[in-house]
Amino acid sequence: MRVRVIDRTEEFIVLETSFRGMPSKITTVHIDAIINGQTTIQEQKALARADGNRRLARLNALNAILGADNE
Repeated sequence: MRVRVIDRTEEFIVLETSFRGMPSKITTVHIDAIINGQTTIQEQKALARADGNRRLARLNALNAILGADNE
């Protein structure tokens, strides 16, 4: 699972979560939230990684269900 900053604007930092075999997911973080101490880049990366792991677990479960159905 890879989470990285792919862009930044005047107001947002853009994170991309990617993993082989899954569509990438884009998350934006408002810079004011970071400046005001409501979050950090590290916290947002951890949240994105956790979300990516949940998405991967659902995909694996779906593939297992579909694979069992084809037998």
